[in-house]
Amino acid sequence: MKKYKAIKVIGIVFGSIILLAMLCYFFTVNVNIKLKGEKSVFVEVNTDYIDEGVDAGFGCLWFNFPLEFSCENIVDTKTIGEYTVTYSANKWGKSKTVTRNVTVEDSIPPDIIVTSTTVNVGASKKPITADKIDFKFTAKDNFDGDITEKVEKEVEGDILKLTATDSSGNTTIGEIKIVYVDDVKPKLSLKGSSLMYVKSGTKFSDPGYTATDNIDGNITSKVEVTGLPNMSKSGIYMVTYSVEDSSGNKTKATRKVAVYKAGYADAYKTVEPNGKTVYLTFDDGPGPYTAELLNILKSYNVKATFFVTNQFPQYANLIGRAHKEGHAIGVHTYTHQWSVYSSVDSYVSDFNKMHNLIKNQTGIDTKIFRFPGGANNTVSKKYAKGVVSAIASKLTAEGY
Repeated sequence: MKKYKAIKVIGIVFGSIILLAMLCYFFTVNVNIKLKGEKSVFVEVNTDYIDEGVDAGFGCLWFNFPLEFSCENIVDTKTIGEYTVTYSANKWGKSKTVTRNVTVEDSIPPDIIVTSTTVNVGASKKPITADKIDFKFTAKDNFDGDITEKVEKEVEGDILKLTATDSSGNTTIGEIKIVYVDDVKPKLSLKGSSLMYVKSGTKFSDPGYTATDNIDGNITSKVEVTGLPNMSKSGIYMVTYSVEDSSGNKTKATRKVAVYKAGYADAYKTVEPNGKTVYLTFDDGPGPYTAELLNILKSYNVKATFFVTNQFPQYANLIGRAHKEGHAIGVHTYTHQWSVYSSVDSYVSDFNKMHNLIKNQTGIDTKIFRFPGGANNTVSKKYAKGVVSAIASKLTAEGY
């Protein structure tokens, strides 16, 4: 009987313990959920956000079984702002929720890209504003894109300061050294004519010159003169004037001085001392030597009259050049063949061809002409007697 009572007591105690354990479990069991990683996370805009998740379970102090959870992730990494990630788990009517704060931010400053660390400007170190400096650069931001137009430019001493600020307030400052470069040559001006004629045995008196520089100002005193003429010997002399500024920029000018013997024409005045005038005329061109002849005439500032033909068509353009350089142009003949004297009509036909060629080359309607062989030639008699007089009368009547 006593043994039976002992077993009954033990059973009651054991049962009570089991009941107590069940009651404890029932009242202490719960959904457990814990964040992995930090509760507050910062993510750079336009990058990937990788959520670390949570540990979720169901149980009590002694037992905890893994439990699935749900996650509401609304993080948009393309848009700056504050986001909340919500995790939830539930079991047997019990649930629990935790959250993580995610901040999408722009913390990267813009990039300023310049092609050089220096920028060249004019030589003068007078105050210069940034808008007067010509240089190339770009500014790019990871969020705003190209913000070149928003860059602020400022000159501080010899430094060009570039400030790029994005929409998030991130700022980048770039500095470019300003290099002052003087690449402007001095101005050198000759007084008087660039072509002078001076009688030998006299004294050469230079008309003078002036030289100015954008930085150095008046530098006439620095001009060097070389190649002065030998007044005891006739000839053509090239007097050279040269000047250099403090930056090494050089300028040269030349004056041509023709020293001539007494009694020769003073071409600078175009007449000899006794008042006589010399007229130069050239026939039968233009040809292989006409260009050289024009160069010589130009060097002495001498004008002439050219009675031209079309014997050498490849040189016809020199008719235009002679006219542009101030020479007179007249008709000689188109073919320069004696057969033009066979009749008045034959000559006039040839004459008109040359007249038109001259007009095409010069734009002028020349009124002067010279007969092949001269007005008193004897060759024309072999073709038609009195033809030269008849041609002269006809052309004179037409205004030539």
